[in-house]
Amino acid sequence: MLVLTNDENRYLLTALDVIDTVSLTVKRPPTTITKRYDVIVFSNVAPDRLLAGTLERARETVQNGGGVAVLAQENLRAAGYGDLLLLSPNGTAENRTVGTVRRTDLTEGFDFTSPERAVTGTLKRGTAVVSYEDGTPLLATAQDGRGRLLYYGYVEDASDFHDDYRYPVFWKRAVYYLADRPSTADLNRRTGELLTRSNATTVRGPEEPTERGR
Repeated sequence: MLVLTNDENRYLLTALDVIDTVSLTVKRPPTTITKRYDVIVFSNVAPDRLLAGTLERARETVQNGGGVAVLAQENLRAAGYGDLLLLSPNGTAENRTVGTVRRTDLTEGFDFTSPERAVTGTLKRGTAVVSYEDGTPLLATAQDGRGRLLYYGYVEDASDFHDDYRYPVFWKRAVYYLADRPSTADLNRRTGELLTRSNATTVRGPEEPTERGR
C-alpha cells in the first residue's frame, strides 16, 4: 500500500500502519512509482508537486483491480486529480452539519461528526455514503471497472473524527474495500449460517466430498 503526501497526517499513517495485512510505504511527491500497489492513498498533496505520471500509475492501479483514495484538503480543486476524484469541489465552508448516512460496511458503527470546516462540492459519480445537509458528499465510493475509488471528505485539522477510538477500524475497512478483500465479518461466519450465491458455486467441506450449490 502506498500513501502519497507532502504533509504527513500522523493519525492516518498510524491507523494504516497497525493493519496487520498492510505493508505501508510513504512517499513525498514529486516521486516516481516503480512498484505495483494494491491501494494508493493521496493525502495532503501539494498541487504543484503532483506529477502526471503519478496520476497515471494510480489510474493503472484501478484498472488492474486495485483501489485509490483521495482525502480532502483545503486546495483540493487545484490538485488536478481528474477522474480519480469523485467530488467536483467548489470551495470550503464553515460548520457543516452531517446529514445522510447510508448503512454500509464502511459506515456501520461510526458517528460521523460535523467538522468545523469542510470542502464543498457535488458528486461526479459513484455513491455518497455520507453527506452533509447541503448534499455535499463527506464519504463517497465508486466501482471503476475492476477497481474501486474512495473520497474521504474530512480535512485533517478541521475535524475530530480521527479522535474516535474506532478510527483505525474505519481505515481497515476502507483499505479492505479498496483492495477488494473480504471483511472480517465475511470471513468469520457462524457455523450453520446460510450463504446465498447468484450462480453455481463449488463448496469444499472439512470432511465431506466437494458439493455444488447456490
